[in-house]
Amino acid sequence: MADLYVPMLNESYDFEWNGEMPAGEIVRQSLELIERKEEVSFEEKNYYLYALDLERVMDPEQSLISQGILPGEPFVLI
Repeated sequence: MADLYVPMLNESYDFEWNGEMPAGEIVRQSLELIERKEEVSFEEKNYYLYALDLERVMDPEQSLISQGILPGEPFVLI
């Protein structure tokens, strides 16, 4: 389980992500789910995951596991 804060909506969402997937794919899938749930459309599609505890942006080409992410890590969509 991961907590994702989306500043432009001022909302947090709980996700269960596959830690083996590239971070960029996780962002894409998460945006699609949020757009459907909130009935909004994100004009910009170039977002990144920022890991709060690690204080760094996730490389979109690498999996979360390979970047040292542990279950429950809080993220901000930037």
